[in-house]
Amino acid sequence: MKKFISIDMQATGKQIKKIMLQQGYTINDIKEYLYLKNPQAIYKWFRGESIPKIDVLFALSKLFNVPIDDLIIGESLIIDNQNGTNKGANANE
Repeated sequence: MKKFISIDMQATGKQIKKIMLQQGYTINDIKEYLYLKNPQAIYKWFRGESIPKIDVLFALSKLFNVPIDDLIIGESLIIDNQNGTNKGANANE
């Protein structure tokens, strides 16, 4: 069996939204800070449809004054090579 860690897009989006709200930022604040033309990308992060690129994660970590690791939620997948099945477990590292 192999252990593989991937980013949980839904949990990461929820985490970014949670930190944003805790610190009193609005979607418009984030949009302007990142020089986005519209907030659609931000809504996609919140819904877990996509995740920010690394340069955006870096910018958000600076804005929120938190390490990038605090923005990303990982998921450990154990892959059974014999029968091709995956078992997921949340890895909040």
